[in-house]
Amino acid sequence: MAYEDMSKEDKIIACYMHACLKYVSNEHLTNASLKKRFGITQNSVVSKLIKKALDDGKIKPYDKDTAPRYMEYIPYWA
Repeated sequence: MAYEDMSKEDKIIACYMHACLKYVSNEHLTNASLKKRFGITQNSVVSKLIKKALDDGKIKPYDKDTAPRYMEYIPYWA
C-alpha cells in the first residue's frame, strides 16, 4: 500500500513496525531509514510521523541526549 493511501493510524503502526524490524536487526529507526522505507523525499513528512509515533508512545529515543539531527528510535518496549 502506498504511503499516501494509508490512514493516519496505519502510518503510525507502520512506523512502529519499522522500529521493531530495525531493533531485531540490531539497528535503529532514523528519519533516513523511514524515508527510504516509505519512498518519501520530504524530511518534514517523516519528522511529523515520528513525532506522532513518539506522542502515541509507540517508539522512544534510543538516546534522548542525542542531537535531533542524529536521533535514533526504538520500540517503546525495548
